[in-house]
Amino acid sequence: MCNKRLSYNLLFKAASEILLTFGKNPKNELGGKLGVIAVLHTWDQLLNDHIHLHCRIPGGVLTPDKSEFKSSNETFLFPAKAFSKVFRAKFMGELKAAFDTKKLESPGRTASLETPSEFRKITRKLWSKDWVLYSKPPFSGPETVLEYMARYTHRVAV
Repeated sequence: MCNKRLSYNLLFKAASEILLTFGKNPKNELGGKLGVIAVLHTWDQLLNDHIHLHCRIPGGVLTPDKSEFKSSNETFLFPAKAFSKVFRAKFMGELKAAFDTKKLESPGRTASLETPSEFRKITRKLWSKDWVLYSKPPFSGPETVLEYMARYTHRVAV
């Protein structure tokens, strides 16, 4: 909570880089440029801290020559378990880099987290958890996407 701006930036960076990488991967039969809209959501329904992204991605990619849109043949664009593991590794790598370059602030009672041993304890706990990606089937069209996103961008708790 002491590093909100940095944490939120790492969250967006990790998610966008992984999505773009998965979209470019020819092994998933897409191999193109993926689009994404991401909205930061900071609380749950009870207004407890629950920081996560809501990402909307199209059901395909723009071909490398940008001449056409290539649709996915799958119900879900990417395997959720694979994405979760790669995302966790990317985010944790970025967090470690922020720690190594002294970009993380640990004021007051959190000052002990600035030591490498305490930082390792915290990151071990994070690595031990499953990071859950919740994936939904595609929306029925652009209007549905905009309606969904509007519910999250026009609330007090965002």
